[in-house]
Amino acid sequence: MTGDLAARPVDCGCGLPGTVTDALLGRARSSLVGLDGSLYSPYALLAALAAAGLPDFQVVQHEPGMLDLVTVGPVEAAAACVRDVTRGLDAHFGARQGFRLRHRPHHAFRFTASGKRNPVVQRLQLPDTPERSAYL
Repeated sequence: MTGDLAARPVDCGCGLPGTVTDALLGRARSSLVGLDGSLYSPYALLAALAAAGLPDFQVVQHEPGMLDLVTVGPVEAAAACVRDVTRGLDAHFGARQGFRLRHRPHHAFRFTASGKRNPVVQRLQLPDTPERSAYL
């Protein structure tokens, strides 16, 4: 009901009958659509962007395989980070899969109706296919 993605339920070690959810993996609406139309979890990409030194950013998707990366702060440092991460994406995925990043330093962050700024804004209708994960 909430759109949360969870790992496969496991048997509970407490002795009571039933299963438990071992881990939450993210939200279904934050999935990214690759060039090949497959769904991918965004969390490895978000971690890579944060680890590369981007202090504040948002990923917005309007078309399959293309991600707009909105940043604030010094443009050159963010642009260098985007080039490095994009090289890694190219090396991992090749020509017809995965994603490419477009740096959008002058675009504004998008907020929900309640004022929350999500790290991923998905503007596409998501296909009804299983999500892949751990793509970086």
